[in-house]
Amino acid sequence: MLPRSGIHTFYFESFAHDGRRIPKRDLAESINGSFGSLDAFKEQFNKAAATLFGAGWAWLVKKDDGTLQIVQESNAGNPIRKGLKPFFDLRCVGTCILY
Repeated sequence: MLPRSGIHTFYFESFAHDGRRIPKRDLAESINGSFGSLDAFKEQFNKAAATLFGAGWAWLVKKDDGTLQIVQESNAGNPIRKGLKPFFDLRCVGTCILY
């Protein structure tokens, strides 16, 4: 389980160092396969972030079957507690913190 400080570290370390904004290779294929397109993913991810009440997180996670899913977690919650895997190549998409 990630403590609150671990979640924040994960979030800030996920920013792109090279300024990349469009997913490449495997991530692009996974997004297209799970959401239909990058634009559809962005719309769903933004909606998940905007509709979360109070403080919390919108996460991009990988399920056991390899597909991607967007989940909401309140406060210091994280998807690991539900057996989901946060997508760790998040240089252009993935986690949104809400206060």
